Amino acid sequence: MKRIQVLALLFAWVPGLAMACSCAIVRGGLQELVDRSPIVAVVRITSAERVPDPEHGAGRNAVRAKFSLVENLKGDAADISGLSASDGSCGLPVTIGSDYLVFAKGQGELASLDFCSFARRLDESEDKRQDRQVLAIRRYVSQGVVISTCDNWLGISPPPGSDTERCAPQP
Repeated sequence: MKRIQVLALLFAWVPGLAMACSCAIVRGGLQELVDRSPIVAVVRITSAERVPDPEHGAGRNAVRAKFSLVENLKGDAADISGLSASDGSCGLPVTIGSDYLVFAKGQGELASLDFCSFARRLDESEDKRQDRQVLAIRRYVSQGVVISTCDNWLGISPPPGSDTERCAPQP
Protein backbone atom coordinates (compact mmCIF):
# COMPACT_ATOMS: atom_id res chain seq x y z
CA MET A 1 0.00 0.00 0.00
CA LYS A 2 2.85 2.37 0.83
CA ARG A 3 4.39 1.67 -2.58
CA ILE A 4 1.18 2.81 -4.33
CA GLN A 5 1.04 5.97 -2.21
CA VAL A 6 4.67 6.78 -3.00
CA LEU A 7 4.09 6.26 -6.73
CA ALA A 8 0.96 8.43 -6.64
CA LEU A 9 2.88 11.23 -4.92
CA LEU A 10 5.75 10.87 -7.37
CA PHE A 11 3.41 11.20 -10.37
CA ALA A 12 1.63 14.17 -8.79
CA TRP A 13 4.87 16.06 -8.10
CA VAL A 14 6.73 15.13 -11.29
CA PRO A 15 4.28 15.60 -14.19
CA GLY A 16 6.77 14.36 -16.81
CA LEU A 17 6.61 10.89 -15.29
CA ALA A 18 2.85 10.65 -15.72
CA MET A 19 2.91 11.07 -19.51
CA ALA A 20 1.70 8.05 -21.43
CA CYS A 21 3.76 6.33 -24.07
CA SER A 22 2.39 6.95 -27.58
CA CYS A 23 3.67 4.66 -30.35
CA ALA A 24 3.04 4.33 -34.07
CA ILE A 25 0.76 1.49 -35.18
CA VAL A 26 2.37 -1.25 -37.24
CA ARG A 27 -0.54 -2.22 -39.49
CA GLY A 28 1.16 -5.31 -40.89
CA GLY A 29 1.84 -6.65 -37.41
CA LEU A 30 4.90 -8.65 -36.43
CA GLN A 31 5.79 -9.62 -40.02
CA GLU A 32 5.92 -5.96 -41.12
CA LEU A 33 8.07 -5.14 -38.10
CA VAL A 34 10.51 -7.92 -39.03
CA ASP A 35 10.53 -6.80 -42.69
CA ARG A 36 11.40 -3.21 -41.87
CA SER A 37 14.02 -4.04 -39.21
CA PRO A 38 17.49 -4.76 -40.60
CA ILE A 39 18.36 -6.59 -37.36
CA VAL A 40 16.18 -8.81 -35.19
CA ALA A 41 17.90 -10.62 -32.33
CA VAL A 42 17.55 -12.14 -28.90
CA VAL A 43 20.14 -10.61 -26.58
CA ARG A 44 21.08 -11.05 -22.92
CA ILE A 45 21.91 -7.98 -20.81
CA THR A 46 25.43 -8.32 -19.37
CA SER A 47 25.86 -4.87 -17.78
CA ALA A 48 23.99 -1.59 -17.47
CA GLU A 49 24.61 1.95 -16.25
CA ARG A 50 22.51 5.08 -15.78
CA VAL A 51 23.66 8.01 -17.95
CA PRO A 52 22.36 11.54 -18.58
CA ASP A 53 19.81 11.73 -21.41
CA PRO A 54 19.49 15.40 -22.45
CA GLU A 55 17.75 14.33 -25.70
CA HIS A 56 14.61 13.59 -23.66
CA GLY A 57 14.79 16.65 -21.41
CA ALA A 58 17.04 18.39 -18.90
CA GLY A 59 17.75 16.26 -15.86
CA ARG A 60 16.49 13.07 -17.53
CA ASN A 61 18.43 9.84 -17.43
CA ALA A 62 18.66 6.74 -19.58
CA VAL A 63 20.07 3.29 -19.10
CA ARG A 64 22.81 2.15 -21.46
CA ALA A 65 23.40 -1.60 -21.51
CA LYS A 66 25.85 -4.06 -23.00
CA PHE A 67 24.70 -7.44 -24.20
CA SER A 68 25.73 -10.85 -25.40
CA LEU A 69 24.04 -12.41 -28.39
CA VAL A 70 21.68 -15.30 -27.66
CA GLU A 71 20.29 -15.69 -31.19
CA ASN A 72 20.58 -13.71 -34.42
CA LEU A 73 17.16 -13.97 -36.06
CA LYS A 74 17.80 -11.51 -38.91
CA GLY A 75 20.80 -9.39 -39.88
CA ASP A 76 23.94 -9.14 -37.79
CA ALA A 77 23.58 -8.05 -34.16
CA ALA A 78 27.31 -7.20 -34.18
CA ASP A 79 26.19 -3.98 -35.93
CA ILE A 80 24.43 -2.87 -32.71
CA SER A 81 26.72 -0.81 -30.48
CA GLY A 82 24.63 -1.36 -27.34
CA LEU A 83 21.15 -1.00 -25.88
CA SER A 84 19.37 2.05 -24.52
CA ALA A 85 16.25 2.51 -22.40
CA SER A 86 14.86 5.89 -21.38
CA ASP A 87 13.62 6.70 -17.90
CA GLY A 88 10.35 7.87 -19.47
CA SER A 89 7.06 6.04 -19.73
CA CYS A 90 8.17 4.19 -22.87
CA GLY A 91 11.37 2.64 -21.52
CA LEU A 92 11.49 -1.01 -20.51
CA PRO A 93 13.00 -2.03 -17.19
CA VAL A 94 16.54 -3.28 -17.81
CA THR A 95 17.49 -6.40 -15.88
CA ILE A 96 21.01 -7.80 -16.04
CA GLY A 97 20.90 -11.47 -17.05
CA SER A 98 17.50 -11.19 -18.77
CA ASP A 99 16.86 -11.92 -22.44
CA TYR A 100 15.23 -9.37 -24.75
CA LEU A 101 13.86 -9.56 -28.27
CA VAL A 102 15.11 -6.44 -30.09
CA PHE A 103 14.40 -4.88 -33.48
CA ALA A 104 17.25 -2.60 -34.57
CA LYS A 105 18.68 -0.49 -37.37
CA GLY A 106 22.29 -1.46 -36.72
CA GLN A 107 25.00 0.62 -38.39
CA GLY A 108 26.72 1.09 -35.05
CA GLU A 109 23.62 2.58 -33.41
CA LEU A 110 22.12 1.76 -30.04
CA ALA A 111 19.06 -0.50 -30.14
CA SER A 112 16.12 0.80 -28.11
CA LEU A 113 14.63 -1.09 -25.22
CA ASP A 114 11.23 0.59 -25.19
CA PHE A 115 7.60 -0.10 -25.95
CA CYS A 116 7.63 1.86 -29.22
CA SER A 117 10.47 -0.21 -30.68
CA PHE A 118 8.46 -3.34 -29.71
CA ALA A 119 11.41 -4.76 -27.78
CA ARG A 120 10.27 -7.35 -25.26
CA ARG A 121 11.74 -8.97 -22.20
CA LEU A 122 11.29 -12.63 -23.04
CA ASP A 123 11.03 -14.17 -19.61
CA GLU A 124 8.26 -11.95 -18.27
CA SER A 125 5.23 -13.57 -19.90
CA GLU A 126 3.31 -16.35 -18.22
CA ASP A 127 1.57 -17.32 -21.47
CA LYS A 128 4.86 -17.51 -23.38
CA ARG A 129 3.61 -15.08 -26.06
CA GLN A 130 7.14 -13.75 -26.53
CA ASP A 131 8.54 -17.27 -27.00
CA ARG A 132 5.95 -17.80 -29.75
CA GLN A 133 7.02 -14.48 -31.28
CA VAL A 134 10.61 -15.71 -31.52
CA LEU A 135 9.46 -19.01 -33.05
CA ALA A 136 7.25 -17.20 -35.59
CA ILE A 137 10.10 -14.83 -36.55
CA ARG A 138 12.56 -17.72 -36.85
CA ARG A 139 10.16 -19.62 -39.16
CA TYR A 140 9.41 -16.52 -41.24
CA VAL A 141 13.06 -15.53 -41.76
CA SER A 142 14.42 -19.04 -42.37
CA GLN A 143 11.49 -20.75 -44.13
CA GLY A 144 9.26 -17.94 -45.39
CA VAL A 145 6.31 -19.06 -43.23
CA VAL A 146 3.94 -16.08 -43.14
CA ILE A 147 3.31 -14.63 -39.67
CA SER A 148 -0.41 -14.51 -38.95
CA THR A 149 -1.89 -11.10 -38.25
CA CYS A 150 -4.65 -12.82 -36.28
CA ASP A 151 -2.62 -13.12 -33.10
CA ASN A 152 -2.07 -9.87 -31.24
CA TRP A 153 1.74 -10.25 -31.45
CA LEU A 154 2.59 -6.65 -30.72
CA GLY A 155 0.22 -6.21 -27.79
CA ILE A 156 -1.96 -3.68 -29.62
CA SER A 157 -5.40 -4.08 -31.12
CA PRO A 158 -5.46 -4.98 -34.82
CA PRO A 159 -6.34 -2.11 -37.17
CA PRO A 160 -9.92 -1.75 -38.39
CA GLY A 161 -10.72 -3.88 -41.43
CA SER A 162 -8.04 -6.48 -40.70
CA ASP A 163 -10.58 -9.35 -40.90
CA THR A 164 -9.47 -10.83 -37.58
CA GLU A 165 -12.96 -12.24 -37.07
CA ARG A 166 -12.12 -14.86 -39.74
CA CYS A 167 -8.95 -15.96 -38.01
CA ALA A 168 -8.65 -19.44 -36.63
CA PRO A 169 -7.41 -19.78 -33.04
CA GLN A 170 -3.62 -20.04 -32.80
CA PRO A 171 -2.11 -23.16 -31.14
